[in-house]
Amino acid sequence: MDKFDDATLLRQEIANLFTGFIKKPSPEQEPIDPLTGKPFVFGDNGLPMVAMEPGTMQELAPGEEVEFNNPPGTAADYPNFMKQQLMAIAAGIGLPYEMLSGDMAGVSDRALRLIINEFRRRIQQIQHNQIIFQFCRPVWNRWLDMAVLNGSVFIPDYANKPRAYRRVKWIAHGWPYMHPVQDMQAQKMAVRSGFKSRSEVVSELGYDSEQMDGEIAADNRRADTHSLKYDSDGREEETGIN
Repeated sequence: MDKFDDATLLRQEIANLFTGFIKKPSPEQEPIDPLTGKPFVFGDNGLPMVAMEPGTMQELAPGEEVEFNNPPGTAADYPNFMKQQLMAIAAGIGLPYEMLSGDMAGVSDRALRLIINEFRRRIQQIQHNQIIFQFCRPVWNRWLDMAVLNGSVFIPDYANKPRAYRRVKWIAHGWPYMHPVQDMQAQKMAVRSGFKSRSEVVSELGYDSEQMDGEIAADNRRADTHSLKYDSDGREEETGIN
């Protein structure tokens, strides 16, 4: 694709090297520049050089005529070829074409949401089946073995049941909401309907539910100490705290 793009650019550069061609009969004497009345200034190839400037009125000698260059434009299939190549590259690396090229022409909001959801499914497969399973787990197991062996971590029965201590909850980085209000309402309805747990929702955001519960409890205690009241405190609806 890069070669085709360079070849198209080079073709345009070569086509635009010449503005026009002056055609004249065979001279019987030394040619004179009609603008200056002096002999033409010839280039290295033995041809006279005639510069073109905006607003120039060029007077030609008797028998001379000008034929302007008409360079061809880019190939008609150039945009389609480039798009097809980018689509092939995107398919090869598992990245949506719209995210690779930045071309959002003709893509609706619903279509873009479907594209991003499919892309996220692909990334989640890589996160959990490759990065976590093949990289993070072996590193954690090796680190824990070495920590127990050199005494940095004391676990008396580690040799008998190491798997019990190797169990780790891996939480990948959370995805931002595409529609914050709608997505948050959908998560709330799923939790209240029993289709999801609150811990699962927190994990999808990239946080640990136990850590978040501790932070919320600490915030509530601090708010009670200072007699503060926020909309984020949902205890009033359940316990009637004022």
